[in-house]
Amino acid sequence: MFTKRFWFLLMALVVGVVMAGCSTPTEAPVVQPTSTSQVAEPSPTPLPPTATPVPPTVTPEPETPTDTPEPPSPTATLEPTMEAEQLLWQPDGIVTDGEYADQVEIAGVTFAWTTDAEFLYGAMWAQTGGWVAVGFDPDNRMQGANYVFGFVKDGEVAIVDMFGTRPAGPDSHPPDDTLGGADDIEAFGGSEKDGVTLIEFKIPRETGDDNDKPLASGAYVLLAAYGSTDDFTMRHTNRGIGEITID
Repeated sequence: MFTKRFWFLLMALVVGVVMAGCSTPTEAPVVQPTSTSQVAEPSPTPLPPTATPVPPTVTPEPETPTDTPEPPSPTATLEPTMEAEQLLWQPDGIVTDGEYADQVEIAGVTFAWTTDAEFLYGAMWAQTGGWVAVGFDPDNRMQGANYVFGFVKDGEVAIVDMFGTRPAGPDSHPPDDTLGGADDIEAFGGSEKDGVTLIEFKIPRETGDDNDKPLASGAYVLLAAYGSTDDFTMRHTNRGIGEITID
């Protein structure tokens, strides 16, 4: 038989168990997530399955037309025309290749010449320390010819435009300006080297002077001579006659 004390302890145990089952459970503490220095970006909302992404339309800027360079023209071959020869002419007392179109030798005098529409460009030289001369288109021996006389003395060029007034004689070709005309030599130069006197000159083909002969295109008689002194009045050492053609 159980004693009262036993039943009292049993009842106390039952009451304790019932009271423990009816008590409100303690809430578990909420653990906050540990913060970091990086913030996660939200995930982009996905497009619906049927939606196709359309790329933005870009209108290309119109291209600036580029000028296509024309191919270079072939280098023109310079024909040996009078204009080309004139470009080379320099009255410096030196005859260079191509400076003159034609050349002739008469009685020890070499005469080279070229022309353009307005002028005759000439060079005359001989083995002498004196004067050298040419005369264009004489009528009778020395008469009627248009002369160019020149020499070099002390490094200076002396040159005179003369006209034949008589067939022969020391005073048969006076300067034009003593006859009422003009000295029409427009440019000149010269040199004296190694015993050779060389004179270059430029004269109009048509001066309008009665003491000059027009030099149109065609064949002409040419007189040539040289002397041993720097004096136009002294007699020639040698002289001769030939022919040239002027274009």
